[in-house]
Amino acid sequence: MDNYYQLLGVGENANAEDITAAYQLQIERYNPARALDEEMRTRAEQRTQELAQAYATLMDPDLRRAYDANRTEQPIQPQSRAIRTGVTRREIAMSAAGALVGLMLIAVVWVLAGRAAPEALP
Repeated sequence: MDNYYQLLGVGENANAEDITAAYQLQIERYNPARALDEEMRTRAEQRTQELAQAYATLMDPDLRRAYDANRTEQPIQPQSRAIRTGVTRREIAMSAAGALVGLMLIAVVWVLAGRAAPEALP
């Protein structure tokens, strides 16, 4: 997980109003009700929990001071993120549908162009 400031998309010197506005924007963006499938819903719920924790920490002055102090003491280590290498069924279906629409468009243009073409030259 990113640090709380990066998660909310605010600077480290952000005031309470900026943090609240950023939190509301991110919560709307990751609303689980807007997820298209179960995998996305699960990820949205996880992100919503992370956002709520970040918001609660940064809005409480004591927790924020403790968080900032703890962050500066520990060196930032690169986090390993899972790399998605597979293609979902939805992506395959959308690609196939796009290819079919493209082929149908080519066929229609080909048929229409053949009808409008003048007779062959001698």
